[in-house]
Amino acid sequence: MIGIKNIKYLAFILLSSVSIIVASMYWHVTELRDNLISSNAINTARLYTTALNQFRAIYTSEVVSIASMNNLDVSHDYAVRDNAIPLPATLSMLLGEQIGNLTAGASSQLLSPYPFPWRNQGQGVVLDGFDQKAWNFLSEHSTEQYYEFAHDSEGITLHYAIADVMKADCVGCHNSHPSSPKTDWKVGDVRGILKVNLPLDVISLETTSNLLSTISIYITVGVGLVFIVGLVIIKLSRHSKTLEQKVIERTKELESEILERKNQEERFRIGIEASPAAMIMTDDNGKILYTNTEANRVFSYPVGELIDKSIELLVPNKHRGKHENLQKSFFQNPSPRSMVGRDLFAQKMNGDIFPVEIGITPIETSNGMLVLCAVTDLTERKAVEGKILEQSKLLQVANERLLIESTVDSLTNIANRRSLITQLDIFLKLSRRHNRPISILMADIDYFKEYNDALGHLAGDSALKKIAQKIDAAKRDADFVGRYGGEEFVIILPDTDAEGAILAGEKIRMAIESISTLERKVTASLGATTLNISKDDQFEVQNLRELLIQNADDALYHSKKNGRNMVSHSNMLN
Repeated sequence: MIGIKNIKYLAFILLSSVSIIVASMYWHVTELRDNLISSNAINTARLYTTALNQFRAIYTSEVVSIASMNNLDVSHDYAVRDNAIPLPATLSMLLGEQIGNLTAGASSQLLSPYPFPWRNQGQGVVLDGFDQKAWNFLSEHSTEQYYEFAHDSEGITLHYAIADVMKADCVGCHNSHPSSPKTDWKVGDVRGILKVNLPLDVISLETTSNLLSTISIYITVGVGLVFIVGLVIIKLSRHSKTLEQKVIERTKELESEILERKNQEERFRIGIEASPAAMIMTDDNGKILYTNTEANRVFSYPVGELIDKSIELLVPNKHRGKHENLQKSFFQNPSPRSMVGRDLFAQKMNGDIFPVEIGITPIETSNGMLVLCAVTDLTERKAVEGKILEQSKLLQVANERLLIESTVDSLTNIANRRSLITQLDIFLKLSRRHNRPISILMADIDYFKEYNDALGHLAGDSALKKIAQKIDAAKRDADFVGRYGGEEFVIILPDTDAEGAILAGEKIRMAIESISTLERKVTASLGATTLNISKDDQFEVQNLRELLIQNADDALYHSKKNGRNMVSHSNMLN
């Protein structure tokens, strides 16, 4: 026989079971209701935005285009203008308001960081709150949706937004409208967001009204399940010993996990200790929790001296204010950061300042955020870099000197033959590109051998210097002069025809003849030649350069043969 105590005990168990079952059912129905409300609200908002977009697309392609062909204006202020219809965006928002009146207070908005002047979007603030977050997300994911459920004193409201993507029918108007804030739109650009605000009070009331009937059904079912629960309790009591054994086994597993975690921590400590960098661990307040041997050496502190000290102790005084701001910024968005390339400095125990490189890594623990700092002393590296920089500067000076020596004639201080040939090739290419003539002059000092024989080579070298200076002063700014060899000089005359070449040659001839500071008067014979290059002509720059020089040399020979101290053009030889 079952005693009274046992009956009371069983009744208590059954009553408790019923209570638990009913509470569980109520919780389940409530969860189901909330899920249904959320799902229905999102689907409604999706249909809402789809309808508005479809309407605007059809209105744009079917109505606006026809209206424009019939001389009707499409404007935001259509209500106060004759022969005007509303803009697609304006009309779609009016339609949204009408739909909202039929859907328990729903509303829609078109928002953009680039609003037209007549859009009252926020008194100087383009987007904020949900609007800004939706814009940030949809700018990167234009085919997706963004929504939030907002709770306030008036109830729950769904804020739902999709990207407002620029269509082909809209690009021309937006880029050409005189009031458009942005005129470089392309098809597919996200120009703003279409936002729907949907109050959920009505949906919630309708769903809640069905909750009580559902709960009553659940209670009926729950009573039937009480007996099953009783049987389950009896069965569980029989298996208590099995469960107890499992608890013991699980305890052993946890002890093993704790031991493994300790081993991992020990391996982590050994790894940090073996690191070639100075490693410092701090909490989220900047208090130092651990330093390895290298950190103690780098900062010249005894072992354990830095523990429980502030990390600011290792920051130079003039940088501490900036370091505090950087520390606050880091904890607002903690992520691994390498500060390579920045001019960072640290302070030793004796106050010495030295350059460092720092990397920081946040570590989430059950006791809060920890920060692992890796500090590398750059003193030796900076010294090496300084030596390399000094050597680089010396090398640059040497290269500049070599460039001058390779392009400038050491005697006359004008371009040498190599530089002259290089420039002539460039001028030939430019002449062909712009379809303009190019001329050159070749000048040779008359009887210069007799000058050297009579006065000596030092006097001859001095004369060549003065002649080179005179030619350089007499040429035009666009011309290029160089020493071709011995007492021969070549002057490149870009964009110059035959007549201009002869005039330039006469100017240089007279300039040489006018030199009065030499021990003996000198003159020069000059040969000129001109070349017109068409873009359609076969172009081999080396052949054309050799042809120009040969023609100028032939003209020079003609000047020497016919009395010297004169200018001859290759045209005269034909």
